[in-house]
Amino acid sequence: MKIDKIQPKASLCLIRRNGEYYANAPVSPIFSNLWFKLTNSPAPSQEKPIDGQNTIFNHLLKDMNSSGSLAVNISTETGSFEVSLFSINEQSVLLTLEDRTGIKNLRRQKQVLDDAIKLIDHAHPGALFQVRRGTDNMMSLEFASPRLGEVMCIPGITVEDFVASIGDSQRHNLFETFRNCQDELMIRGEIESPKRYWKIMANILDRDENGTVFLGVLENSTARISQMNQLEYTTNFLRSITTNIPIGISISDIETRRYLYVNPELSHITGYSEEEFLTQGLALTKDKLLVDPEEDFFGRLDNLRSYFLSHRPPEDFAIKGIVRIRAKSGDIRVLNIIFRPLGKSDHPDYGKSFIHITEDITDKVSLEDQRRNDEIMLVQSNKMAELGEMASCLAHEINNPLSILTHLLEDLADKYSADEIFEKSFQTLERITKIVKALTSFARDTGDEGPGDEPVSLKQILDDTLLLCHNKLTNAHIEIDITGDLTLNPFINDTMLSQVLLNLINNSFDAIQDNTGEKHIRLAISTLKNKIQLSFSDSGAAPDVETSQKWFTPFYTSKPKGKGTGLGLTICKNLLEVAGGDIRPVAAKNTTFLITLPIWPNR
Repeated sequence: MKIDKIQPKASLCLIRRNGEYYANAPVSPIFSNLWFKLTNSPAPSQEKPIDGQNTIFNHLLKDMNSSGSLAVNISTETGSFEVSLFSINEQSVLLTLEDRTGIKNLRRQKQVLDDAIKLIDHAHPGALFQVRRGTDNMMSLEFASPRLGEVMCIPGITVEDFVASIGDSQRHNLFETFRNCQDELMIRGEIESPKRYWKIMANILDRDENGTVFLGVLENSTARISQMNQLEYTTNFLRSITTNIPIGISISDIETRRYLYVNPELSHITGYSEEEFLTQGLALTKDKLLVDPEEDFFGRLDNLRSYFLSHRPPEDFAIKGIVRIRAKSGDIRVLNIIFRPLGKSDHPDYGKSFIHITEDITDKVSLEDQRRNDEIMLVQSNKMAELGEMASCLAHEINNPLSILTHLLEDLADKYSADEIFEKSFQTLERITKIVKALTSFARDTGDEGPGDEPVSLKQILDDTLLLCHNKLTNAHIEIDITGDLTLNPFINDTMLSQVLLNLINNSFDAIQDNTGEKHIRLAISTLKNKIQLSFSDSGAAPDVETSQKWFTPFYTSKPKGKGTGLGLTICKNLLEVAGGDIRPVAAKNTTFLITLPIWPNR
């Protein structure tokens, strides 16, 4: 049985005697208490009338006399009261008092709660609702936010529309969850058209004999689920890339000196499993992988993170290098490694985590070494071929001074004085020595040599080169004309430049030796923007543009079959590019090449 709490209420019949109002019967304690709370004075009795100075009662009597009855609400510091006056006859009045303070407080609380719910409803991203589960397990909606349509992004949607739109299975699941829930609940679902994802969270607000009241919120989780789906897709996509890419990738925390991630390719390159990397950390790299511990990039800075936090290098900053490692199998591998910090440069954790990109270039390095060796052998073979072509001319170059020396010695007593014979003999022997020295220098393998320790002038290089072809050019009546500053020092190995010039001279010789007109070779020396420029030309007619573009293609030659290999100009270009120079044909009346060389630096 339930006993409702009744608000305090009492009545009293007042009798008018001698212009004053007395109680017509004994006054109940409830009325006495209500009267005192209302007027702050003792209640009237059968012996004692109402105080004539009672302002409230006098006002009430005055208003009642005009209408015969009166009911008003009066609020005082002690509470809120409803006062009723009813005129029975000219001498009697019925006075009823009711304390409505509790009702007013409840109404005020209800208003506050209503305002709070409205505030929460607008502040919360979801829409509030209240559901009652009756004792018969039937569901009834007691309150639903008008923001439901706004939250679901479906203008004008109602609760009924929402329930109807979620489908039979989801609707059944929704109702069953509310029916069976004893504490709190959370359910998710979706709406097909338009596609929306929603989530309901609710808690039990109250329980009584009429059932259970739930207060819940419905949220539109479409954006969050879409973001999560996109994030999951991106994560899976990136994981697929890092798993299948043929490049080793790892992420490390340099403060803890541990690996956070290692992809399968890095394990394949090194032979160490992902678990070994993750458990042993960066110590595995330094102690087991690196052939030379000095190649430990992290070891070059005592505190790499402090360095990044203090210097704040740009976000594309990277530490790059080539290191040699010993794989778990014992094989030596050559790796091209890039370390790059993760995150934004203005973030407090910048420089804490690094991504390592590792490329196994062992096979590439081996092929490059082989290519380099083949190129050196090709250059050397080309020089030997040049020497072979010059052999007969060189025999004349050496045989002529030897003949002169022989005749001088035979005529020692007849024609010359001893001093003159000795002077000419030494000059002739010096000429032979220079020719042999130039020949030996030209034949030397210079594949791994740089420009040398001391600069060599263009004059010296040209003198050594012309010694090898002087007789050849003279016999063919080919003039060679050199102009410009011969004291310049090119920053290139002198033998390499000599080979380039000799190759060009031999090509010009082959092209113009049978000409009936003028036969010459000209070399003009100049400087431009700290570069030496050599303009090499001969009296032969320039070819068409299409032919000149093929000159530097390997094995292309315009010479008769068996005369040339088609590699001369290709080798010249490679030799010059190694030294930072270049060679290209120039459009002109005669065959012309422009050679560019760096000048020997001041320091």
